[in-house]
Amino acid sequence: MNTKSTKPPKPMMLSHKPLGLAITMLLTACGGGGSGDSEAGKAVSSSPTAPVVSTQTQSAVTPPPPANAPGNSEATPDTREKPAAPPLQPAPVQPEDTSPTQTAETGANPTAAEQNNKGSETTATEDPDKNGTTTQPEQQVLLRDGQLSGQAIMTMLESKAPVYTIWVPQRAPIFRPRPNQMFAVSARSGEILPYPEYEKYPGIMAYSAITPDNYVQISPSGVYHGTSSRYQPAKGDFELNVSTQVTNVFCISCNSTQLFINMTMTVKGHAGENDFTLDEEMKIKTSRGWPMEDESDKWNTYNREFTLVSTQAQTFSRTAYFPANLPIQTWRAGAGTAKLFWRPGPNTRDVDLCWDIMSDFNVNRLTCTTWTLQEDWKYGLRFSGGGMYMEDDRSALYNGETGKHLYRVDPTSIDLLHG
Repeated sequence: MNTKSTKPPKPMMLSHKPLGLAITMLLTACGGGGSGDSEAGKAVSSSPTAPVVSTQTQSAVTPPPPANAPGNSEATPDTREKPAAPPLQPAPVQPEDTSPTQTAETGANPTAAEQNNKGSETTATEDPDKNGTTTQPEQQVLLRDGQLSGQAIMTMLESKAPVYTIWVPQRAPIFRPRPNQMFAVSARSGEILPYPEYEKYPGIMAYSAITPDNYVQISPSGVYHGTSSRYQPAKGDFELNVSTQVTNVFCISCNSTQLFINMTMTVKGHAGENDFTLDEEMKIKTSRGWPMEDESDKWNTYNREFTLVSTQAQTFSRTAYFPANLPIQTWRAGAGTAKLFWRPGPNTRDVDLCWDIMSDFNVNRLTCTTWTLQEDWKYGLRFSGGGMYMEDDRSALYNGETGKHLYRVDPTSIDLLHG
């Protein structure tokens, strides 16, 4: 009795059950049957999207005991490792791969609301990529319909100017006493004044930079003269300093007959991932630059320190756009007014970022950093150019002078990775 009832059924189960299981699984993967449920067939054939993947996964997992049977791999040689896993596992990965692309496309098409000083579209750049930098600044259109992006403005604010980096062997033929020395010019893009006329103007050195230093040393200092470090975007709190002062290195101002007032402007700020903030206070400091102070000026007439204030600290979205020649932020007080704005330069992609300061203490001065927005610019690089330009209004001296004295220093650099 026991011999007849046990041995004959085993060969029949080994020869038919695995084959039937394999056929059932193949029909399930193709959208057929395996079960009599017509709704499952409809879900499989309707769409290849994520909900369908979950339906297929549930159908394939329903018969786990036969799938783990020892004889299953021999009966289905085309799916040797895990019969149900290979056709189903890759599908759920597709929604994860497409989501960053959708986010970037959303951020790359700013709306008209971005023209406001305070941009509200921070969600487009909230998620950083795997390297820790956002994808949005890389895709930001810098110039759009005659307006400049907040990302471009912040890049100029945090970049050192004037740019000056040369190879040490080049130093002798083109060396100048100070890398940041400005020269009297006839116009914004005009030539340097001829020597007899130029000599009466004192030598001016100018700079614009933030602290703490956001540049990274990348080359030995002995290889380059000037800046041997590379720009990188600032993060967190910073302090911006913009200065124009007399220099007499190598007696370059010895023959000057023109009065000049030194001025340094300081404003604090914060560089965020999606925006930047400029503080409500601006400090202005002036002093007599040339002729140098002597005992005849016992009252230190031109030595002043005063504070201008904005209504509040203002935060600007990096994806916002700002029209040319209109104030981005304004600071005021009884002592004067200061405005930050940008204006187009002489060529299509040339841009000046300017501070226009008008005070009651003998200084009315426009100071700009000058840049060229390269078309292939990527987030993490500075812009081309990096010179400085100044207009000194002589009528503010109240000594009978009129008109403006114009100064400019052009950038010098071996590449965009230095200076």
